Amino acid sequence: MAVLLFLFIVVNFAAKAVLGLAAKPITAELGLSATQYGVISSVFFLVFCLAAAGGGVLADRVPSRWLLLGMAVVWALTKSRSWRQPASE
Repeated sequence: MAVLLFLFIVVNFAAKAVLGLAAKPITAELGLSATQYGVISSVFFLVFCLAAAGGGVLADRVPSRWLLLGMAVVWALTKSRSWRQPASE
């Protein structure tokens, strides 16, 4: 169980780190100014913080095994939708 939790943490951190690394290509492709990208990034991290607080409340009330399973299922469902999108050229 600890290894699975560690892998979730690594994937979670990597997903957020990639946004910073990909800032220039994202702003160029979408035609965003630095300010617009900053606002979008700030909103993303604000929502992440709020979700983390909600997850903490859930962790107090739901067994860890079921909470991790639920989080994995939600993550997989959201990612499966992006995998089915046609590639843009």
